This record gives sequence, structure tokens and C-alpha cells, in this order.
Amino acid sequence: MRAGVTPEKSDATCDVSLAIAKYGASLPWYRLARMQESFGVPMPESVQFERCESVADAALSVFLHLRRMAADGEVVYSDDTRVKILSCLKEDEVLEEERRATQTSGIVVKVGGHWIALYANGRRHAGENLDELLKRRSAGLEAPIQMADALAANWSGEEETIEAKCLAHARRKFIEIERAFPSECGRVLDAIAKVYRAETEAKGMSAQERLECHQARSGPELAE
Repeated sequence: MRAGVTPEKSDATCDVSLAIAKYGASLPWYRLARMQESFGVPMPESVQFERCESVADAALSVFLHLRRMAADGEVVYSDDTRVKILSCLKEDEVLEEERRATQTSGIVVKVGGHWIALYANGRRHAGENLDELLKRRSAGLEAPIQMADALAANWSGEEETIEAKCLAHARRKFIEIERAFPSECGRVLDAIAKVYRAETEAKGMSAQERLECHQARSGPELAE
């Protein structure tokens, strides 16, 4: 056996490269198989799936640990993006009244000085997926701050959170109708601009200082 050549059919770096190509670059299995064949190293779709599954198995313990850490986070950002899931499309053929829509829920959590990004694919919405995450939260912790747009699906969980609706989404709606209602929208957009200025000046402050800054400057402006 030549030096440096292992008895395994593929090296671990090959497995990782396949996983990145499939799930990072979103290349379908058949296209990856065709590319491998052009390199003179044929690798059927089934083999590629098996190799990517081995990567998932190796990383599972890391994922579970990150999920456990995320459950105890202080601030959570959540949202949905529609996605097609082939296995669910087949199920749709026999479903009647059940929910058919499928989406990817992105959940980004601030834990101390770090950020953890989690993704869930399926028929559940972001609110439900966040609810599942927070069920693992350690007892005695204060409710986390949840940042999301006002879509009801983001708030469909039962676990307690401190609601923080996204002001950028609200501002966008007034931009859309500004031409029809220039003076009314101008008043709202001017108020939001003042909140943004306060937020810029609050950068670098502690969480408590930032809260007090917005309570003093942003609160009265938005209340008016």
C-alpha cells in the first residue's frame, strides 16, 4: 500500500466536500454524480447520500449540544422561508384537511457572546419550532426576548417570550404607501428615524443602558 493512502474508499474530507456541495451550494445529487463522472471517479447518487449521512451522524452530537445551549439563550430571532420538500409533496397526494405548506424555519439565538443558528424543515412554522426549542430551557431562567415580524405563525408557540416585533418590517409597509399618504406616512417615518438614531447612539452600551436610552427617547416618540 502506498504511503498516505488509506484502505477506506473515501477520505473524510471527501465526505465533507460532498455535504458542502449538496447542502451549501444546493447542487442536486444527479448533477454531483455527473460531475464526479467527468472527473473519472464515478460516484452514484446513493453513495453520495450515504457519505453525507455519515457526516450528519458525526456532527449530530455537536448539533444537539448547540441546540441545548440555544434553549438557554437571551435573544432569539426567528422567521420562515417557503421550501419544497419532495417527501412532503408525495404526502400531499393523500392529505385532505391537514396542513400542506412546508417551510424552513431559521432560528438565530444569542447566547452570551456567541450566536447559534438553527434550521428546521417541515410543516411546522417558526413559532412552533421555537416552542419546541424553548421546552428544553433550563428552569428558573427569565423569558428570552423574541425578535420577529408580526406574522401570526412566528408567535404560535406556547412557551413564554418577551415579544419584540421587527420595526424594519413595520417601516417597510409605510414606505409602500407613502406616495398615497405622504403627510401621514412622513410623520410615522420621521418617528422611526428618531428611533434609529437613538439605536445608533446606543451601540456599545450595556443592555440596561440601551433599554433606558430607548425608554427615554424612543418610547415617548412612538407613543405619540
